[in-house]
Amino acid sequence: MHRLTRIPLLITAVALAAALSTAAAAATNGSSTAAAPAARAPTLLAFAANSTSTTSANFINVKGHGGRGSRIIVSPANPRSLPSKDIWVVKPNRNGTFTLRAFYNQALCLNVPASRYRSGIALNVWTCTGGANQKFLITESPYSPQYSALRPYPAASLCLAVSRGIAAGHPVIEFGCNSAKYENWALGVVTVSGGAAKSAPTPRL
Repeated sequence: MHRLTRIPLLITAVALAAALSTAAAAATNGSSTAAAPAARAPTLLAFAANSTSTTSANFINVKGHGGRGSRIIVSPANPRSLPSKDIWVVKPNRNGTFTLRAFYNQALCLNVPASRYRSGIALNVWTCTGGANQKFLITESPYSPQYSALRPYPAASLCLAVSRGIAAGHPVIEFGCNSAKYENWALGVVTVSGGAAKSAPTPRL
């Protein structure tokens, strides 16, 4: 478990660039210069399904043993004590997309299996290849601005969604973007120092 020492930060995509810039500044020993866009610095994020609760939420999680091919589900956790399988190393790419590496094994990336872009396809983790099927857009939800939408880069009409409604163990799939709550994600920034995780400073939206 990576225990949060403060209430975690839940932010929308509007603040994502600022959060990435904060990480970039921290990586340069506290320099106050925050390059735009984001200086290519990775940030640790957790993704809560339609929730900004500070006590309990369902987070994007790698199921089971966590090896290559493991399915992606949502799993309940207290944001103050997130397991490593709920944490993602999010790095911006030059084309405005993001790659999400599993924090517990950064050789594995969030992946659209066999580049199959259609509603109902369940996501997994796979060896990072740099392929388009491992790149995602993180945008403000057009329906609920306090949340973000996660979209596979080559098929932006699809959104990552919780299948069959938000409940523990339900898979994360591709689905046609709509106004449903199961496509809303709150982003929580996590920093790790000395082996302990803690929340990042809260940016003002």
